[in-house]
Amino acid sequence: MKKELIQLKRKDLKPLREEYHTDQDNICPILKQEFDVGDMVVDHLHMTKKETIGENDAGLIRGCIHRQVNSFEGKVVNSFKRYGMNKFGMSLPNLLRNLADYLELEASEYIHPNEAPKKPKLMKSSYNKLKKVYNQKRKFPAYPKSGITKALQGIYDMYDITPEFYKV
Repeated sequence: MKKELIQLKRKDLKPLREEYHTDQDNICPILKQEFDVGDMVVDHLHMTKKETIGENDAGLIRGCIHRQVNSFEGKVVNSFKRYGMNKFGMSLPNLLRNLADYLELEASEYIHPNEAPKKPKLMKSSYNKLKKVYNQKRKFPAYPKSGITKALQGIYDMYDITPEFYKV
């Protein structure tokens, strides 16, 4: 049986929000937490230009949810389309269920190369201290952009000075 659709006016939103909020026991159905009615908004399914009102529930109100969740939900839905995830023949709810399952998987023991520990940066004061005591004829190595060079480490060892590094 087809629903009879009722066009609301802007002034109808506040009492409807309060009604949904009460019917939901003041709970946001997504966050599963209680919120003041002032933190909640009436959520609806946005329509695309190709859809008509009511087609696939387009334009229809779904409930009352926390305003930040409403913003997040919109970004998720837009990203689903923007990144072409809709082209894989899977609905957004199914994709999100699969994503939730994937996110709960235990990680392996392998560290991704992007997450390699950063080399500690040699403190300029430590470099200058070494440079002051250096009395060799060879040219003193330049201050390294990151880490410490083998040449500098050799000089630190030669003068029995422990290099100091910035905290990472």
